[in-house]
Amino acid sequence: MDPDNTTGLDFYRLGQLLVYINALRRTAIWKADGGTGPCRGQMRVLRCILEHPGCGQKDVAEQLYISPAAVADICKRLEQEALIERTVVPDNRRCKVLFATDKGRQVSQKHRETFAQVDKQTFQGFSTQDLDTLKGLLMKMMENLGGCQADPMKIFAQLEEKDRKKVR
Repeated sequence: MDPDNTTGLDFYRLGQLLVYINALRRTAIWKADGGTGPCRGQMRVLRCILEHPGCGQKDVAEQLYISPAAVADICKRLEQEALIERTVVPDNRRCKVLFATDKGRQVSQKHRETFAQVDKQTFQGFSTQDLDTLKGLLMKMMENLGGCQADPMKIFAQLEEKDRKKVR
């Protein structure tokens, strides 16, 4: 128990519950998808390409705060699975732009439906007031951790990069 904790609540346990809920949610999504299909990182890249048709790999890397090498690897896999296609720009033959295929759009739509199904299951039995309260509490937690100052994914990527540099 934290000596500065005057409420008697076990903050460590509350933090562990958040981690556990996230793990349960990811497992439920994986099971609902049948344990097949693109992994979470691949889906993020696919969604980015769907939202920005004709973007380059560098654009995707900047948008998702991941390395260009990681994007190149993921795009290679997505292309092998026929979820995206790379098209050479006529004016610059060294430059390729990315587009989702029909199969990629279908896989993304199925993934969105899976998320909606799991979200419905997650919040089953919650009233509108419960959901508003939960949202307010989560927003407050995010603010306490500095998450509302900028894009949370950018902050997370920066923290990960700092951790990687410490290991080197």
